[in-house]
Amino acid sequence: HAAGTDAGVQISNTASVDYTVGGVPQTQVNSAPAQFVVDRKIDLNLIETNTAPSNTTPGATAVVTTYKLTNTGNGSQGYNFTSANVGGTVFGNADAYDVGNLAVRVSGTACVPATTTTPAYAGETATTVPTLAEDACVYVFILADSPTSALNAQAANVRLTAIPREATTLADL
Repeated sequence: HAAGTDAGVQISNTASVDYTVGGVPQTQVNSAPAQFVVDRKIDLNLIETNTAPSNTTPGATAVVTTYKLTNTGNGSQGYNFTSANVGGTVFGNADAYDVGNLAVRVSGTACVPATTTTPAYAGETATTVPTLAEDACVYVFILADSPTSALNAQAANVRLTAIPREATTLADL
């Protein structure tokens, strides 16, 4: 759960100090009230849910990699996404080629995991998350096409980046 106080809450506080000097009690000191409004904490977890590489074949279309996005901040948040081919090694497999037609799709139902009978991204057209409440989550999918030039046992690595935006409007922060 998102820790702390919700964004926008006004906090008021005072301090009082009782003390002695050489064993003689002194007059209590009281501070003036201090007030502030809790700022928004932007925090999220974006985790690939696959525990192994997504298998594909040369020329395959709409190969999917699934991610779970959780808003761990202290208020509702919107998100845009970018996806990209990346180098390096993932699941012990070195990147050997780039996939094409990268597309991001967002589950229309919050935190409903992928199914084994119908792909969770089937029919999904959303590419952003206009509003995700604190502690809520949603599944995000990268779809990509494997080139016909890909060879058996080769790997292609992709990255999904979530970009926090204003809730509802998706305006820059």
